[in-house]
Amino acid sequence: MAKTHTALFPTPPLDECKAPIENVFELTPVPSNDGQAVFTNTHPLWHPSGSRGVYGGTLIAQSLSAAMLTVPSTVNMHMPQDPAVITGEGTGNGLFESRIVDSDIDTYFIGTLWRVYNLSPYPSPPPSDQEEPNQKAEEIEVMASLNHSIYLHRPQAVRVDDWMLTEMETPWAGNERGLVVQRIWSTDGILVATCIQEALVRLKQHETPKHML
Repeated sequence: MAKTHTALFPTPPLDECKAPIENVFELTPVPSNDGQAVFTNTHPLWHPSGSRGVYGGTLIAQSLSAAMLTVPSTVNMHMPQDPAVITGEGTGNGLFESRIVDSDIDTYFIGTLWRVYNLSPYPSPPPSDQEEPNQKAEEIEVMASLNHSIYLHRPQAVRVDDWMLTEMETPWAGNERGLVVQRIWSTDGILVATCIQEALVRLKQHETPKHML
């Protein structure tokens, strides 16, 4: 059974007027002595069964929600990034080394609109020789996100109450890492977002059978 991580304050009842996902992402302001905007999860966080921590997608969504609460409602989100292994401006724990370098440049962003036509309404059936989705899942020992970037090309075209088409590919995997690229399209064929994620993937190490002499 999946575990839950408690909230900082007493948990209020779920608001039945909201969609379930809105309750999951709900935040509560936390008083701060230095004037900074601080928020915490209103409801307990979901801990998937067998995982080593809470679901990262929830943390990313709550972080984005907190950021949006600090800017005017007319501001749109364009490029959220989540360096999952960074715990400070510079860190090194023997497994990962990370540094943050700030740079400013006087430039302008030029938006590009992509459209795709003749989308198939349903995916084609898989060929008979295609592996089942979870056929190799039992071979994974550890899997964790290293970083995750989301590029929102058309925030105004995102409709969470409408169907969207998503496609994913893995252009490279090796050295216990894997790269995934995801594209999200609206129903009218507009590319609204591109996601790039790198993950740590370690497979189970099977012992080599010893030969009896």
